[in-house]
Amino acid sequence: MAEERDAPAQSRRAVPKYVEREVMKRFLDDHYRKWLDDKLPTLGGRSPREAARDFDGREELVAVLKDLENLEARRRKDTGFGYDARWPWRDLGIEHLRR
Repeated sequence: MAEERDAPAQSRRAVPKYVEREVMKRFLDDHYRKWLDDKLPTLGGRSPREAARDFDGREELVAVLKDLENLEARRRKDTGFGYDARWPWRDLGIEHLRR
């Protein structure tokens, strides 16, 4: 009987996976919508929207967006949930630069 008390209880998910995914998607949607207007050190203190307006900025921005896509691909591989990071390219008007 003592062994039964010391054994860890079987864990149950408090939140269903589909709910967890929806919450994560909403959070990331909100985060990246705001991120488009954040000043980023990797873009020389410009926001992604500002960087998209000039040639040098677009080049740096493409690298940042590629990193974002790679991050989400790794998250998808590790957790089964990855965020679709293709929409910022369209919003920034640089979808044609995505290779």
